[in-house]
Amino acid sequence: MRSVPRLQMAMFLLTIIINVTAWVPVWASDKAQDHLSKGMVLAENGDLNGAIVEYRKALKINPDFAAAHNNLGLALVKKSDVDGAIAEFHEAMRVVTAGDAVGEAIVHFNLGVAFRAKGDTATAISEYNKAVQLNPELIQARSNLGALLEEQGDRDGAIVQYREVLRINPELPIPHNNLATALFNKHDLDEAIIEYRQAIKLKPDYAMAHFNLGLALFDKLDVDGAIVEYELALQMNPYHAKSHYYYGKALLAKGRNEEAAREFADAQGMDPRLKAPANLAHQ
Repeated sequence: MRSVPRLQMAMFLLTIIINVTAWVPVWASDKAQDHLSKGMVLAENGDLNGAIVEYRKALKINPDFAAAHNNLGLALVKKSDVDGAIAEFHEAMRVVTAGDAVGEAIVHFNLGVAFRAKGDTATAISEYNKAVQLNPELIQARSNLGALLEEQGDRDGAIVQYREVLRINPELPIPHNNLATALFNKHDLDEAIIEYRQAIKLKPDYAMAHFNLGLALFDKLDVDGAIVEYELALQMNPYHAKSHYYYGKALLAKGRNEEAAREFADAQGMDPRLKAPANLAHQ
């Protein structure tokens, strides 16, 4: 069985602080901004209920306050009220300042995250595409768009997005890992290994990249190299069942059967679907 390396998506959302769009008295604008600021502080400190109260107060003062709609949507997503969040993001889009491409891009990005959470992949892809059209430098949208395209089997499209992210900022480890995974799945092992190594260079404790590099090296028949990477992955995350399983496969390939059996047992204990090879006892 050929394993598929793991992608990592940026599932965080983006806040915006933009000016009130509709004309309101100065005192009301200031009060709405105060409530927005209080809500953002509360949200940052983990008090989502308090943040929601403050955002709603801002919107009671000024119903066309785009930033308050957007940030209320962020809080509702985190509260698992995805439909409520989508409604707020749409309200933010309705009143966002005309010509504010950056603000519009952020709202489209947040809609993409919300629709992804709702399980509507097609709409999420559409929203991420709108975000990058408005702001080609929005790397979060490109990263998530790439991951969804890869999931949908559009590896070439995913590779384009990851390369764009790395053109904008080559120092990000996650896009290197995800680019490598798309390359791996296109059977370009040499390029995939280069990208996994770059991800690890940027983030030496990146357990997922170590695991994925182990898979690529094993497929290249570099079993010793794979063993090193699986061991590093397990040092960083000893509860990753697949690392135990594929470490066991590599050990088995080296004739280290007793050690392999222990790794298979650990893997199956964490994930019953990961069963040891039927012929383990005979090897």
